[in-house]
Amino acid sequence: FRHRFATGQFILIYSIIVLIYKFFDCHEICTKPELRYYEEVIFESDAYRYSHHYHYSQTIRSNQSLPVIRGRFETLDLNKEIDAKFLFTFYGATVIKFQLRATGTIYMYDQKHLGEIRTHLESDFLAKCEILFNQELLTVRQYFSPEADSKIPAFNVTTMLHPNGKISIYYEKIPKVIDEGQKDSQIYGVIRCGEENKKTHIITVPGKWIQSGTLVEYEALGEVCPKHNTSKTCHGATTPNTTCVWCEKVNMCITSNDKDSHEFKVNGCKVKIMTTDATEDIGERKSSQYLYFVVPLVITFLILCIGCGIWLWFYRRNR
Repeated sequence: FRHRFATGQFILIYSIIVLIYKFFDCHEICTKPELRYYEEVIFESDAYRYSHHYHYSQTIRSNQSLPVIRGRFETLDLNKEIDAKFLFTFYGATVIKFQLRATGTIYMYDQKHLGEIRTHLESDFLAKCEILFNQELLTVRQYFSPEADSKIPAFNVTTMLHPNGKISIYYEKIPKVIDEGQKDSQIYGVIRCGEENKKTHIITVPGKWIQSGTLVEYEALGEVCPKHNTSKTCHGATTPNTTCVWCEKVNMCITSNDKDSHEFKVNGCKVKIMTTDATEDIGERKSSQYLYFVVPLVITFLILCIGCGIWLWFYRRNR
């Protein structure tokens, strides 16, 4: 009987661990590999494109000016490793170290390789790189210089990593003679599914958008807004750190900022503004918090209590 009791305990503990893992598994792509190829273009015009991918949204705007960057750049002649000076997450993992390549590619690590951000233009141009790194921004600027007898002017690609996890890429003076198929700009994530297994995920910038004055931004979709499927619950999910807007065109709740809200209206994604009172808004917000945070915690606690109760029952019966 003792042997069966030990086996029962093991099965009980294993079941509890599995249930907890199911509640708090952060990487849905581990169990749904088809998400590697997920892309939903919410809307697209000649000057604007907004799409959803696994974990990230991608916003592309043309005819933009280079964002203001304060500080002095330094030339990067050799590969360089630097510790993170601000909190930056990549596919949900906290980056503790960056490896900057002299070609301009950015590698990211915690204890293991998390992924990279890279832009490559297939040509005979010489690529040089310079960086600026402070408490507010990590900026890597690639200079592409043509051959001495070429009539094509030099052009730049600037990649900016922000403390909130946002990634911005700006293309400047890109020659039109470079074909779309020769332009490769992407973020590449390595997602751990246990100790041994891993999944890779790539989001690319369509070649036709890689032109002078284009600004590309990647932002984590978050766990709050996309879960809501009505305008009322979408509006109620907005928090001080996250703005949720309801896009009537595609019936979707989107994580956004003020600039995106303007673009949504311009590009036909009508943002429905709710006129509920403050009490109702707070109630919706609390309901969302209970649904997605409190409920899983309560259920996990109950599972643990039931497990302890069964163990105690076996223990007393054995005595």
